[in-house]
Amino acid sequence: MHLANSLIDFHVHIFPAEASANPDAWAAANGEPHWHKLVTSGPQGWADVDALLLAMDMVGIEHAVLQGWYWQQIATCEEHNRCMARWVAKHPQRLSFFATTVPGDPQAVDVLYRAREIGAMGAGELFPPVSGCSLDAPAWDELLFQLEEWDWPVLLHTAEPAGHFYPGRIEVPLQSYVDMALRHPGLRFVLAHWGGGLPFYHLNPKLCASLPNVYYDTAASPLLFKPAIWSVALDCVDADRILFGSDFPLKIYPRFEPAICLRRLIDEALEHLPASASQRILSLNAKKLLSL
Repeated sequence: MHLANSLIDFHVHIFPAEASANPDAWAAANGEPHWHKLVTSGPQGWADVDALLLAMDMVGIEHAVLQGWYWQQIATCEEHNRCMARWVAKHPQRLSFFATTVPGDPQAVDVLYRAREIGAMGAGELFPPVSGCSLDAPAWDELLFQLEEWDWPVLLHTAEPAGHFYPGRIEVPLQSYVDMALRHPGLRFVLAHWGGGLPFYHLNPKLCASLPNVYYDTAASPLLFKPAIWSVALDCVDADRILFGSDFPLKIYPRFEPAICLRRLIDEALEHLPASASQRILSLNAKKLLSL
């Protein structure tokens, strides 16, 4: 198998067209101040589906997983899920999508059920604290039990506890993610952004043995860690636990446009990963997790 022809990006975002065209007006009209704070204060890039597919073709990405967002409004989740379903329906060989919802909302599970009916393969990118829901809240556990019944993986946003400040940052102790995974051993968790550094704690053999259901993606890696993270992470967790994700169209190398960022991220990964791990991280792990 030629790596250049089989790359999978597990973590990309495309927003509804109106949101990308005018983030200020759209966020105000739809009650999404947290999203607005994030996308207007950092290196946010913008792209539609055609731009995503072009960028994928330029670097040899075979398939990408559209992730939802940790919205504050149920109506926004419904709109985003429908948009992603339409894009996937037009390009089923190139795209899949994870559905979004508002954890803690009485309609949270119903929203995911409707997304499942139109083709969603998992839930994400979710971050319960944005809607005031803790990772040990009964409503969140109820939602996770439903995902486990559907055999859906769930991708969660994380932030490194000793990382840099940015507007909209919400800190959640890594122990909360550990406790959540222990309560739901049959559910596959993908913790975005290198799990906020949780892989480092797998050097504790007790923790490593207790979290067989936790995976980590590499989204936004250059904004968070030095390139050595690729090799350092392999000293902590097995390569089968790591999924390549870019966070496209975020400008993870802020001086460059999103398509160029993709190429640089892939080159960075290949430079620091041994051949024995690169195919698993950049392709095979995602294929197995998604049954592609």
